[in-house]
Amino acid sequence: METPTAEIIALGNELTIGRTVNSNATKISLELTKIGIDVIRHTTIRDLPEEIITTIREVFSRHPDIVVLTGGLGPTHDDIQIENLSRALDLELVDNDQAMSMITERYNKIGRDMPSMVKKMGKMPRGSIPLKNSAGTAPGVLLHHNGVLSISLPGVPREMMAILKEVAIPLLQDRFGSRDIIELGFEVYNVGETQIIPFTELVMKEFPEFNYKSHPKKIIREKTQLWLSLHIYTFGSENMERLEKACKLWKSKIDTLVDAKTTEIRSVFSGEFVPEE
Repeated sequence: METPTAEIIALGNELTIGRTVNSNATKISLELTKIGIDVIRHTTIRDLPEEIITTIREVFSRHPDIVVLTGGLGPTHDDIQIENLSRALDLELVDNDQAMSMITERYNKIGRDMPSMVKKMGKMPRGSIPLKNSAGTAPGVLLHHNGVLSISLPGVPREMMAILKEVAIPLLQDRFGSRDIIELGFEVYNVGETQIIPFTELVMKEFPEFNYKSHPKKIIREKTQLWLSLHIYTFGSENMERLEKACKLWKSKIDTLVDAKTTEIRSVFSGEFVPEE
């Protein structure tokens, strides 16, 4: 079974000037990874129409299975994701009755009159399907275009996660199925990254289908100690036997270094995985 691929586009001046950490991309990546979707690229751009259009066209030209956009989905002047998605894909921006029903329902629920500017959120590229936002007003947008499935999400983290987990992830599982990510790893002490390069290259050559990562770290106690956290991962439990062979080979080669101390191989990724800072 071929692993579906995804790219993430995050919009916002607050991201590009460094004022806000792009945690949305990390959270989206984690949720996609949990269901066996391989996230291959993050792109962060400012709220500039020309940049948004160019970026969307570039991403779609690479034909990932999925494109997730976050940020710029709302009623204000800098909420320009949807209109520029339409322009980038040469699709007409039209009123979407289902989206307007969702927006009207939201305002009725909170007991407030709906400002006229909010109607902007009811316009979507022709052929779009609105995605219910249980945590806010702006619906998400699902669109199939030239073999690519795009999902537009708000930038407000609470709203983004609501649409992603409640609506988008189930839709993706229905379309692409769901495969587990399997990740094995071990720790290495007293050895630097450059010392393990020949062993890493050897294992990568014998098992090229896997993804390899070396995380250099330091523990400071009486003195600074070198520490590497080594991981190998792929998707699909049917690959576990070969993944174990690859990890065992990597560890056995590193164990030949005189000063190396390695831990036992363990499973790294789980559904409760928390991203590192």
